[in-house]
Amino acid sequence: MTLRTALIATFALLCACARPPAIEAPEGVQLTPLKTISTFKARVLLTLSGVDGISVEHPVDCYRMQYTSGSGSDAVQLSGLLALPRGLAPRRLVSFQHGTSTTRTAVPSQLDGTGIAAAVVFAGNGYALIAPDYPGMGESPGRHPYYIADSIGPAVADMIAASQRVKGVPSAPVFLAGFSEGGWASLAALRVLESKGQHVLGSAQVAGAYDIRRVSLPAALKGGAPSHSLYLAYAAWGQAAYYGHSLDSVFTPEYAAT
Repeated sequence: MTLRTALIATFALLCACARPPAIEAPEGVQLTPLKTISTFKARVLLTLSGVDGISVEHPVDCYRMQYTSGSGSDAVQLSGLLALPRGLAPRRLVSFQHGTSTTRTAVPSQLDGTGIAAAVVFAGNGYALIAPDYPGMGESPGRHPYYIADSIGPAVADMIAASQRVKGVPSAPVFLAGFSEGGWASLAALRVLESKGQHVLGSAQVAGAYDIRRVSLPAALKGGAPSHSLYLAYAAWGQAAYYGHSLDSVFTPEYAAT
């Protein structure tokens, strides 16, 4: 076999993704099969990403999950990723919260890099995995309420509850994990779950802005990094819509109009 033929064959293997089997969705939940990631492809993806020391033991079935958060006039349709190990009952449920994204489609249910990575690492090793897109992202309408705990916390908690009504997803206490905004979102969800008396197996929050008033906001206002202006504008844009404030109170008129 020539090198060219071998490369073509490898590429074909990596691109050939079977579709997961349809599974019954409980009332109020919609499940759309996306793709199955083979163990071979998952291992190659981790290797190409420079990740060592994490095995992948099972193929992963990925679904887009749509569910309702809130009730009555406050109810909103949200989306996220559900990933299950193929061929065995999951041992636990993990809820992974993604970091800051300013693009509606750069979310786990669209199988972006974060969604695939979380699915491979957790579901590929025997866990059921959910990764919420958050309000205002994915299939959800409106602006993303960036760093608003009253919106993000319940959205994560409601996806946990909805996923645990799917047949085969463990109902045992969930494990929370997240990075950046996702680390903070995990903490917000933890507060919601504990307020309802629900047990949590554990929580790993990484690099979140946990004290915005005294730490994150003063640091961002100093402009120490190019991304700080993005975070400030994104927070103002989302929070103005959530609280009904005018952007003119933060931005100059020409920017407020856009």
